Amino acid sequence: PRMHVWHHDLILRGGHGKNFAIVFSLWDWLFGTAYLPGDKEQPERLGFEGMEKFPRGLIARLIYPLRLNKTNVQR
Repeated sequence: PRMHVWHHDLILRGGHGKNFAIVFSLWDWLFGTAYLPGDKEQPERLGFEGMEKFPRGLIARLIYPLRLNKTNVQR
């Protein structure tokens, strides 16, 4: 958990695609996606780019990935 929290760092100091494992981080170490700074260091803010536009309700969040993205549909 201490390592995985960096996956949600809004500033992405570890870069994109880091610390996917929640409990067993062996795969992150094997595939070079591990990022673990010093013991006392913590992310300043958690989140992701564009999160202010992300739905707040549970049902809306579940449906969100299923909706058509008009910028990706070109006809």
